[in-house]
Amino acid sequence: MRSVTISGWLSLEGADVKHRSSRSQSAPSHEVKDAGDTASPIGPCAAVYLSGSTIGGGFVLRGANLHSECGPAVLAEYLTVKNDLFLCEDKGQGFTAKGCGGLGAICLPGAAITGQVAMRYSNIVNESGPAVTLNSSTIQSGLLLDRILTLEGSGSKGTVRLVNAKVSGPVNLQGSVITNKTGPALMADGLSVQGDVRLSSEEFKLNATGAGEFGAVRFRGATISGRLYLDWASVTNLELPSGVAKESNAIGRHAAVNLSGATVGASLILRSACLHSECGPALLADYLTAKDDVSLCEEEALGFTASGTGELGAVCLIGATIAGQVMLRGTKLHNCRGPALVADSATVQGNLTMDEGFTVVANSEVAAVSLADATIGKCLTCSGVSMGWNSWNNKAKPALSLARAKVGTLALDTTNAASCHAEVTLLNLDGLTYNGLPQLSIAGDVKTQSARDAQVWINCFRYQAGYAPQAYQTLATAYKNDGTDDAARRVLIAQRDDARARGNMRCLSKIGQFFLKWLISYGYRSVKALVWLLGLFIVTLLISTFWFGPQKFIVSVPPATSTNSAPSPVACSFTGQVGYAITTAFPIISLTDSTGGGCGLPPTGADFGVAAFGWIIGTLSATFFVIYGAGLAGITRTS
Repeated sequence: MRSVTISGWLSLEGADVKHRSSRSQSAPSHEVKDAGDTASPIGPCAAVYLSGSTIGGGFVLRGANLHSECGPAVLAEYLTVKNDLFLCEDKGQGFTAKGCGGLGAICLPGAAITGQVAMRYSNIVNESGPAVTLNSSTIQSGLLLDRILTLEGSGSKGTVRLVNAKVSGPVNLQGSVITNKTGPALMADGLSVQGDVRLSSEEFKLNATGAGEFGAVRFRGATISGRLYLDWASVTNLELPSGVAKESNAIGRHAAVNLSGATVGASLILRSACLHSECGPALLADYLTAKDDVSLCEEEALGFTASGTGELGAVCLIGATIAGQVMLRGTKLHNCRGPALVADSATVQGNLTMDEGFTVVANSEVAAVSLADATIGKCLTCSGVSMGWNSWNNKAKPALSLARAKVGTLALDTTNAASCHAEVTLLNLDGLTYNGLPQLSIAGDVKTQSARDAQVWINCFRYQAGYAPQAYQTLATAYKNDGTDDAARRVLIAQRDDARARGNMRCLSKIGQFFLKWLISYGYRSVKALVWLLGLFIVTLLISTFWFGPQKFIVSVPPATSTNSAPSPVACSFTGQVGYAITTAFPIISLTDSTGGGCGLPPTGADFGVAAFGWIIGTLSATFFVIYGAGLAGITRTS
């Protein structure tokens, strides 16, 4: 029946309809090209043929057995149903459909369904094409492809096709077993859903297996107004078998679950899911927009598992925008050929939590977890940063990249700082900015920051991270804003020490910085110059009183008079020796004048060594004064 009009209901409940092939209608040996999923040339081969028809009531297939050896079991493109379709809602009501060819076993592209589509507890098989095709269909009250539903298909079009379909209501696939060994299990690019999409649940778990470059489960560019449930799902994407032709223009990137460019109006839930891809990411969600939380693994026991391969990471959230929080507690990520989590340039307005059993195994030269240029609105909590995060063949590689990231509050586990070797760069903190003081997260327990923890962060920057002056400066600013100036100075001094050790400095600059370190701590503790000056005075005083004075290298010279133009020098008194030490160590201070006596070099026969000592002490004293002033002015801090 084609283009028929039925004002009431159409029921095939319990029917047994078979279409056998003849010599002129042999089963197709290859996939039919898409071409809009139209019926020609194999439309007449359908077991049930309703293309272009209108049904005023519902269309019932409960308990039916439909089979075509040369085409679809049901071919109903552009079908209009003004009530429910199939009505397989309870156990024992499912139907069986077996077809062949590229149009699908159940083929309803462009259909308009006023009610809901229910295919629960059914078995739909196509060994040479899709099992269900609902491309560009409009469904008003929900799509139920769940509850122990078996769907087997073949080829790059996918087992279940919902491309550009529009559903006003929930879409359920929980409890389904969807299989395709040469293409996607679910192809839902451009799908629009006004409601939740529940792919799996703890009671009814999804088991989806796909293969090839298009991935296993695809919602690329889809729009979902409610939640997307992937909790407890098992999704696997396999390598294509040898000999199977690959699409030359495939845009899939081999992901087990592909959410690239999709919009989720509420939460994306991944509790206890198991995602695996042999040839790409386990979860590809670049440029995803989620208007609530993602993952929601609040407890360690609810963490999901993702195993992928390639440089996009096991989980890819590049450029994603997430209005809520991202909870990854207990999550296990594995990638033997690249990073585990890549969220570069992502925006998370809430918290990003990676703790309490968060486990990463990766093999990436960049980082096991990369959050470069990401923005975290609230708290970034990360514990367990260790060499085991990114270790392959016993070679440690970077663990975490926060390059140029912007974080509200930072809570980082730095417990491995003291045990790591300086040549192993585990963290990239270059350009990282955050608000307030960073906190220490140890085994998921975030502790309050104190001034003494400055040394812990210094060790982290020095022994776990590559040299990044901005990391020290941001921490110092946080301490200043907190009123802990001494801790801020310690951090800035440590930054200059690290610059000497690992910065790109010339040899002369390193020597100069070395002396500034010991003299005034690069200007952050300029008072040390006065301490050095005091030490210089003490040395001068001891030499004057125990050597120069007793040996008469310095003598007391009375003031000159008109009757005695050349007074005879006499031995120095103790007070005279002290005065000589003060005048020598502090040239700007003079304790004698033209009318008063004092200790100094003899008028004649002065020892050259004593004179040179005075010059050296005076020069050093002036140098200490100049360095002190430069430190106060901040000149040495920027040199």
